[in-house]
Amino acid sequence: MKCPRCKEEFTPAKRDLFNWLLAQQLDASQISFILLNYGTHLCTRCVADLKESFYSTGINPRYELKAGGNHD
Repeated sequence: MKCPRCKEEFTPAKRDLFNWLLAQQLDASQISFILLNYGTHLCTRCVADLKESFYSTGINPRYELKAGGNHD
């Protein structure tokens, strides 16, 4: 399977998606982000990157406007 984030080949965990997400020690916002943006397993490197950088920006991805979105 190809990781939907980085497109590298990897072997996903044999767990169902929700239990896999719980096992990654992610918080609710991080789990929601993965489910809404990818909807499937990510490779180990991408999970680590996401955990490390999720809160490093001033704007949580949940609140970012889509390109061309209304700013009102």
